[in-house]
Amino acid sequence: MIARLIAVIGAAASLVFMFRTGRNNTSSMLMVMFAGWIMLPFVGLAVAELKSKAWSPMRRATLQSLMLVLGVASPLLYSGAIPMPGTVRPAFIFLMFPLVSWAAMGISLFLASWLGRRRHDRSSAT
Repeated sequence: MIARLIAVIGAAASLVFMFRTGRNNTSSMLMVMFAGWIMLPFVGLAVAELKSKAWSPMRRATLQSLMLVLGVASPLLYSGAIPMPGTVRPAFIFLMFPLVSWAAMGISLFLASWLGRRRHDRSSAT
């Protein structure tokens, strides 16, 4: 429940920071596309949570952890609170962080599922 709330607040804050950063952009279509791109990891987490009822406890805990991490990290990164090298432009962060988020989500959930199966196989073999 807490993880879901933090993810929702993080998603909303991410959008606020994206619109604030792009306030001088004249392309409405570009802003809509960025908004959709930034929201996709949060939508993915929401869909995963809806389907997670039948998942192993380890995989559900991993999902909850991902919701917490992305819910906190996204607004921090988009707000500029996390220092970046001077050559990194804001658009790069808004483009790459959702991609990195998807990669982290996929790898984490895969590993949790794989480790959960290995643990189950070991306990059933004895």
